[in-house]
Amino acid sequence: MMVLSNEAVAILDKKPKYVTTLPIRALKLADYQRKLSYSKAKKIAENFDPVGVGLIQVSKRDGQYYIIDGQHRFTAMKMLGMKNVECLVFEGMTYEEESKAFVYFNTIKNANRIDRANALLEADDPKMVMIKNVVERNGLQLDFKNVGRGIKAFTAIEKIYDAGGEEHLEYVLKLLVDSFGYDRKVYANYVLLGFHEFQTKYQKQYKRKMLVKRLQHVGFTALELKAKEFRQVHGGSLPKNVRMAIVYFYNKNRKEEHQLSM
Repeated sequence: MMVLSNEAVAILDKKPKYVTTLPIRALKLADYQRKLSYSKAKKIAENFDPVGVGLIQVSKRDGQYYIIDGQHRFTAMKMLGMKNVECLVFEGMTYEEESKAFVYFNTIKNANRIDRANALLEADDPKMVMIKNVVERNGLQLDFKNVGRGIKAFTAIEKIYDAGGEEHLEYVLKLLVDSFGYDRKVYANYVLLGFHEFQTKYQKQYKRKMLVKRLQHVGFTALELKAKEFRQVHGGSLPKNVRMAIVYFYNKNRKEEHQLSM
């Protein structure tokens, strides 16, 4: 992230820039922007400070003005009926350079991980592109905009990739798809991490076809309930208890010598 931040600073430093007042209707949002939080914008509007609000950072590209920092302040101003807004305008930036600038601004302001991942993907970051490709190869998609489709649990996806690389992430996702299909609830953070823990600990000790068959038979709801039951009895994290639930159903009615240890 530091490398990208340094790159973004270099881009911003080299671009012509100036402060000007623009009609609020002239400003646009690009795809690398995070999902807008209306509650956050409303809070800004309710406590609006015209002196402390600062400049909206925008990129002038193809005759249009794209916000690269300040969409919530911008939305608050619209809520207040303001017609004009003071902006710091950068000229000559490409779409990819804008997305890198967005990463920089929101990294220094502690933007959440999925917001940065979305911007990095728009900037063609190799790691993020690889993760997206693995996810999509398995018939899934990343839901950066929280629109109700695909995987929201990017934190888990990235952690799994960082732990074992492309092949490991591919294996974990395919195991989930083969076992439970594409139901969105299957791809929650704790479930993904539970299957990651299971594969990491038992990767050469179990028969994959048998496990998939058993998980298909019991269904996701039963696995989830068993994980919560284990947590009530043993405590620990939800991923750990998902791992234990997988072991429980794999071991059920098998001879002791063929069972996995908890």
